[in-house]
Amino acid sequence: MSDSLKNSIDSILRKHKMKGYHLLSIRVNLTKEEVSELSAEMTKRMFEEVHLDEILQQDTLNKARDVFLFPQIAKEVKIAFPFIDTVTNGWLMLPNAKNSVDTLPVVYYRTVRPINKTQTNQLYNFLRTRLAKDTIVLMKK
Repeated sequence: MSDSLKNSIDSILRKHKMKGYHLLSIRVNLTKEEVSELSAEMTKRMFEEVHLDEILQQDTLNKARDVFLFPQIAKEVKIAFPFIDTVTNGWLMLPNAKNSVDTLPVVYYRTVRPINKTQTNQLYNFLRTRLAKDTIVLMKK
């Protein structure tokens, strides 16, 4: 930008009572290739953010579905396993190696009398199948 153009713009600013404003021109020297690389990087980031949003939305929908299903599953557990007194659930969030978070369903149960390992395994397998999860956390209260 030439000095005469800068002076002209500054004079227009003063004429319009904008004395506190000054033109600051900055030149950035980028090649066409660098501009293309920046555009590609920005496009890649945008798609990554959109994809992450989709994953988070799907995860939220899955959790909501599981929350609505659990009261029914708790009833089924009490019928299939009469030695279970109460069943509640929650979520365990663990960071993984991919810099994201794994969310595992946690099922808490209480029994009136002690149960053996076979019964515990049957309960675990039932809940895994019913919740359609490959892993759950089963904890006795």
